[in-house]
Amino acid sequence: MSVIDTQQEKEIQQIPVGPTPRGMKIDPQEDTLYITNFSRTSSPMMQKSMNSLSVVDLNSKKSIGTIKTGLGPCSISIYDPTCYQNKKQQKDHQSISL
Repeated sequence: MSVIDTQQEKEIQQIPVGPTPRGMKIDPQEDTLYITNFSRTSSPMMQKSMNSLSVVDLNSKKSIGTIKTGLGPCSISIYDPTCYQNKKQQKDHQSISL
């Protein structure tokens, strides 16, 4: 993964992640970036990082872990149950007037 200085329009750093990164999602509460690592190869060198999520700390700009997934992760979404509960509570308090 490349870190880009958008004002200078140039790469300033590379952060190692797994093979064929596809989807990315930022968790703003944790200042963490999750990147899907899709792979169809069975190279022994890539076994640990293929079909996984790379976890990147946005403050240090360093990879801090790998989470194994099923085959071929392409996209990612972060589920925050508090957002769902808040929306459900708001909906429960709505009324209809005629």
